[in-house]
Amino acid sequence: MKKLYLLIIFIFVMVFTISCGNALNPLFYNRGSKGSFTQELNKPEVEAPEAIPEDQDPFKKNEEYNSPDYGGFNANVFDKWLFQSSFREDKLPIYNFLTEDTRVWMPGGKDWNGISANYYNPRDKENEASGYGITGMSVYKYDAANPLYDNNGYLPGRMERFRFYSIQGEAVVVTLKQYLIAVDTYSKFIFAFGKITKTETVIGGDKVPIAFEAVEYNGDRHFYEYDPIGYVESDGSVVLYPHYQTEFVKAPTDYNPQVHGYPSMATHTPTGQGHSPYYVMSDAEAGEDDQQKYRDDINTLNGKTYKWRDYSGYQKSPTGEKDQINLEEWINSGYLGKSLILYTYSIGDNGEKITVSQQEFQKSSVSSSKDYYLSKITASDQAIYTNSDGSSLYIKITESNSKKTISVVGNILDENFQDYGPIFVDRVKNTEFKYSGSFYLTYTSSFVEHFFGADIRDLTYKFNDNGTEYTMSFYYKGKGVGTKEEYRDYRFKLARFDSSAANTWTAKYECLDMDATLGSYTRVVLRNGSGTDNPGPNEVGTAIRSSMTLHSIDFAETPTINMGLDLYADRVE
Repeated sequence: MKKLYLLIIFIFVMVFTISCGNALNPLFYNRGSKGSFTQELNKPEVEAPEAIPEDQDPFKKNEEYNSPDYGGFNANVFDKWLFQSSFREDKLPIYNFLTEDTRVWMPGGKDWNGISANYYNPRDKENEASGYGITGMSVYKYDAANPLYDNNGYLPGRMERFRFYSIQGEAVVVTLKQYLIAVDTYSKFIFAFGKITKTETVIGGDKVPIAFEAVEYNGDRHFYEYDPIGYVESDGSVVLYPHYQTEFVKAPTDYNPQVHGYPSMATHTPTGQGHSPYYVMSDAEAGEDDQQKYRDDINTLNGKTYKWRDYSGYQKSPTGEKDQINLEEWINSGYLGKSLILYTYSIGDNGEKITVSQQEFQKSSVSSSKDYYLSKITASDQAIYTNSDGSSLYIKITESNSKKTISVVGNILDENFQDYGPIFVDRVKNTEFKYSGSFYLTYTSSFVEHFFGADIRDLTYKFNDNGTEYTMSFYYKGKGVGTKEEYRDYRFKLARFDSSAANTWTAKYECLDMDATLGSYTRVVLRNGSGTDNPGPNEVGTAIRSSMTLHSIDFAETPTINMGLDLYADRVE
């Protein structure tokens, strides 16, 4: 009974903090029965915006994204595709579109706020929240109408290409009522369209949303002008950009869509984050007042130094943090090598100069350094800095952790940035580890079939040129009478990264040549020496350890200790 009670409390707290694609959790705490929720919907009347000259209107330009066929498939599929929504343990949403013959969108529905929508009913537990099935679920689709905002607030011809989605259902004892994402059926980009405006703290210290509204009421832009948070592929799968995953997981109930200052438009690749096609970027000089505001704000950051490393390659599986990643897709997405350089940005000369330094992994000194000087202020929060070689930096003044900072080419800098060093595969690419000698390995190992164990000598690990695969080889001699020494080798490929982003010195690999009783996965850990001293941000490590026994991919371990990591080798310089 105690276990059931704790499970109910956990799910109750967990679901309260689940935030949907744009943190629009309409989960509202109403101390009624069965965890029911009351919602506040603020939808005041708005005035129509001023018309835009046709040659300046991004919705009317002769651009590929204004075609219903952009992205390689037609916009009409969204009239048939059903919508699925689940949530990982870290609250990140998992979205997917699919077609079925047995279920279709039904007209004439109304959501919990009485807003008209098409709807369908997923099967119980077809969608999940942190591994627990959602039951009694309804999914709503709003065609060409933002459920949180008056369509009069948009110019004519804007909304026709958009579809908005929400869900309602039960997760254990909690009622879910969530507005989710807006999909641009032409460009195939997805956008955040809502903002949590008030929360309440409940059991466990988690924040519960108790009021929300359209992002238009909390900023000076329409939802489609903010950077897209992802895009839809031709098979119906939804890809979320790294900036969204990082910012959302960091603060689910405080998430806000942003204009990061990307110099180019977003593209349909996992690393293709960028600005919206409907965000009008200008290279024209800003007015005097806006220029002065930029100078005043950037001057408050004078003397600040920021560090940044690209951790977009640290990825979890879309289905869960301990599930296997799609390695081929991960490689094709271009993550390899991105984490090898540590960038340093220093603001000087009262904001007139930004110095950018790069330090390559395992180099003792800075690899390169450039000074960029303020050349043009294009808005009250944006400017262009140039180097004497003609290269440019696009700078935007923004916020991180409620503090003013800068965004450089779309990357928001945090003065509290913690550098953990490169991700595991970037650390170990082209490396070799060898134990020059022999040691006894017990019969409990997956690599020993003799009851009395075996002697292992010249244990060697060789990683490929990108660190995603390695070969483990050794000479083997069983302890049985008459056994002869033989050579063995096993191939492994990256299965997933560690559950903690800070543990860049460890990962899980899958054995391609053996499926043992408990599974086919091994933990690989870098060490300095034979103890538990893990390598620092600029070190590969002097040694490597891996699991003696193959196990399941989600096998519970503590990678900072050596228990079970009895296969050991030293790095070959």
